[in-house]
Amino acid sequence: MNIMHSALTRVVRNLLFSWGGKFFVAFLNIVAAYLYYSRLGPARYAAIGWYLLASSVISIIEGPFSTAVIRQLSCDSLTGLTRGQARRVRTLERKYQLTVLVGALAVTTVAILAATRHVMKTDFGRENVPMVFALMSAAVLGQWSSSFYNGCFIGLQRHLALQLFSSCAGTARLLTSLAALSWCDQPLIGFFASQAAISFIQALTSRAWIWSQIRRRICFSSQEPVLSGETQGQNELRNITAVSLILLIYNQWDKLLVGAVFANRVFGIYTLIWQILGGLYALYSPIYNVFFPLLAGSLAANDPVLARQRYHQAAQVMAAATVPPTVVMTIFAKDILWLMTKDHRVADEFCWVLVCLMPSAMFSVWLFMPWAAQLASAQTGVGVKRFFVSLLLLVGSQSIAARMHSLNAVALSYSIVTAFQTFSVASITHRRILKGQGHAWYFNAV
Repeated sequence: MNIMHSALTRVVRNLLFSWGGKFFVAFLNIVAAYLYYSRLGPARYAAIGWYLLASSVISIIEGPFSTAVIRQLSCDSLTGLTRGQARRVRTLERKYQLTVLVGALAVTTVAILAATRHVMKTDFGRENVPMVFALMSAAVLGQWSSSFYNGCFIGLQRHLALQLFSSCAGTARLLTSLAALSWCDQPLIGFFASQAAISFIQALTSRAWIWSQIRRRICFSSQEPVLSGETQGQNELRNITAVSLILLIYNQWDKLLVGAVFANRVFGIYTLIWQILGGLYALYSPIYNVFFPLLAGSLAANDPVLARQRYHQAAQVMAAATVPPTVVMTIFAKDILWLMTKDHRVADEFCWVLVCLMPSAMFSVWLFMPWAAQLASAQTGVGVKRFFVSLLLLVGSQSIAARMHSLNAVALSYSIVTAFQTFSVASITHRRILKGQGHAWYFNAV
């Protein structure tokens, strides 16, 4: 009983730490979006939209590596951290950074070529457009470099430390970026230079702290843990990479369409709307970060009862934390847009875009734990086809909507296909991995 109470207390404490940090970072992001938009205007704010789009490419690389490192480190509480695990984490880190470097060089080349050919200089004022996109690529590289260590924090279940690092980095980014936007003759160049500097500093400090923790946790008497599905390592890596690529295209396809078909002003406002929706990330990301290592650890220990319990608890918290704010933001969408833009015309014109996107945010949240169960059990192959079918549906429906030049249709199709994706992936998770959880997930949690 004391062990169960201690474990529950640790879960609640980690969840509170994560929520506190994520709420602070989300608040900084909302404030930053408002201040950046007011200083740059919708056309130049589109550059930040392209920056966020390029930053999201990391999910292809981060997905497989972060999952692998979390599954390695989450066994710490069960067996102690061994020298073999530490070596595997070191190997994963080196492979990740090499992959990031190659990817960043490719993104830099594509960004500069695209900037010189397709971006209108009148939209960016007196800015040196190739230099803007070159510094944007450097900032993306810095963001990518620090992403690996976030997975290490989660695997070690050091949620307070993760939130402290994230909060300090977010505050520094906001202050230095505002200074650059206010005092530089070419504010976008100053903005991306400050973003790159802070990201690299965050990556270096996170790395130093993570490895100090790993060295302290090595237990020489511990046996090597046998992780579920470890013998299928290469297949598992391919499956996670495939799903990461599918989800990257899935989540960014609408931004690519809007950026290509609509004017920079529209793309800038669409980016701002997604920044507002990103505030919900502060609600569900901590739940995933806290429960995923616990789910992976219980499955590694071959304890299906505890795994089902952890999964059900996480699904309940996910539903309780996301439905109320989704309803409130849907009802007051027009007022929220007016607060962010101080422009009644923009609020009237784009409020229905926000309303149409709100269900997609909620359904995306509900997908987290079914997908986490597949990751934790090393059975990601069962969901790859479902994700691929969802991608085909999304690309087709949104391409038709873009040809109609209807932003509302683009947003609504995203929500409809996301609902299909969530329930199809959840159903196969419940049939193959967590048998008997379908009824509990549909009726008790969701």
